[in-house]
Amino acid sequence: MKPAADNRRTASATAWYGDGLAVRNEARSRAASVTWGILAAMTDSFDVVVVGAGSAGCTLAGRLAGRGVRTALVEAGAVVVPPDSTPIASLAATAPGHVLNWAYRATLCQGRECTVPRGRVLGGSGAINGGYFVRAVPADFADWGVPGWSYADVLPYYRRLERDLDFCISDRHGDAGPLRISRPSGRLRAATTDPFLAACLALGHPEEPDKNAGGPPGAGPIPTNAVDGRRVSAATAYLPPPWGNAEWEDALTVFGGPRSRPWYSTATGSPACASVVAPCTRPRPS
Repeated sequence: MKPAADNRRTASATAWYGDGLAVRNEARSRAASVTWGILAAMTDSFDVVVVGAGSAGCTLAGRLAGRGVRTALVEAGAVVVPPDSTPIASLAATAPGHVLNWAYRATLCQGRECTVPRGRVLGGSGAINGGYFVRAVPADFADWGVPGWSYADVLPYYRRLERDLDFCISDRHGDAGPLRISRPSGRLRAATTDPFLAACLALGHPEEPDKNAGGPPGAGPIPTNAVDGRRVSAATAYLPPPWGNAEWEDALTVFGGPRSRPWYSTATGSPACASVVAPCTRPRPS
């Protein structure tokens, strides 16, 4: 609500604006009070409350719960991805108006407007996007010049988070991380891929079979966080129930959906779905 210009504001308009401002401020105060009340109540049951179940939120909650920290993970969107949205080839959820997409409006240069798809679902944007998993190259870190953030500093964390199914026997890749990485092959490899790569080599571009090896740029297949044509989001990688893992007992509760009811709790071992998108199913590790 914006006030009228001083030279156009009448006494009645000024009173109306003042009343509206007071109502708005009171509503904000009540909302803040309710929010902090919920968080305060949660602190009696949880050691940590992670708000937002995107890639970072899922990773943090999963790592904490894996150490036995009582963790609540709260997501505003759906907590179950519909089966038709899990294939990496499907970008249906990135369309404006889709229930799994925040669809933020943005203004580009020269005043052009666009819609930026962002995931409104457990796993965040990684649950709906194209799944490209391409690391920053060493030169990027060198240009950044931040102490402790060189390529050599970051490489152990890259390796820790991934399980590269194509280059697992390498000092550049991990083979036991939660996030599975692969490159399209077989029936999943587009018919245009090989002719395109052959044309690149014919034009003198170097071959780069592994774009995450930290070498010079070239032509090669794109690594993806997908296996058998299905996305592996941070939720898929970090939040499956810890079957047989005693350290996770009573550790993780996921709240999601429009009413923020508990969806899955390791304390009970059963789901209580709040999603309005699909029936709740207990995710199983693969």
